[in-house]
Amino acid sequence: MARYQAVLKVKGRGPEGRFSATQVLAFERPDCMRVELLGAFGSTRWVIVATGGEILVYIPSRRQFLKETDVARVVGALLGVELGTEEVMAVLTGTGLPLEGRRAQRAFRRGE
Repeated sequence: MARYQAVLKVKGRGPEGRFSATQVLAFERPDCMRVELLGAFGSTRWVIVATGGEILVYIPSRRQFLKETDVARVVGALLGVELGTEEVMAVLTGTGLPLEGRRAQRAFRRGE
């Protein structure tokens, strides 16, 4: 099993304007993934943990969580791109992504 971890700086533009964020990402193939969105001063805004075809979202400030089986829909709502766990891993590691039935996405990379 291959394990990966990274701190990502994300910048983008959506319907509500521009945004930037810092995410802590860790995953272990084939299907275990954890993503944490950090706030301005390093506090955790939300955490997602996906494994075995399920996703759990925890929002500490509200003390709320969501458990769902539609991983791609939840990832899409939080990250802006509807992808499953294996697809997120493929994109981040550069191993490729099956493109059948997908609509085009726009992304920009800054820095190393």
